[in-house]
Amino acid sequence: MLKKGNYRGKVMYKSPYDQKMPKKTTPKMVQTAVSIPEPLYEAAKRVQAMEGWNESEMHRLFWEKGFALHVQGTLARHQLGLIPSEENLGE
Repeated sequence: MLKKGNYRGKVMYKSPYDQKMPKKTTPKMVQTAVSIPEPLYEAAKRVQAMEGWNESEMHRLFWEKGFALHVQGTLARHQLGLIPSEENLGE
């Protein structure tokens, strides 16, 4: 239910959800620096502009998606027996 309020002569309506924002739990962030080829960075910046991301969103998405893709490849190689399991490393 919206509540009627007065703000400098203007009638404003407030939602009960505007009263208090819920606390969000976000993971602790680590700042890192990487070096990449300039043409790759320029291509990434063009994607960033098309998607409407800010710089930190672009880097975070690339890290998350790149890492997920790498893990998929690692798991596939492990399942094919191309990399040793942790149990066999001690032998």
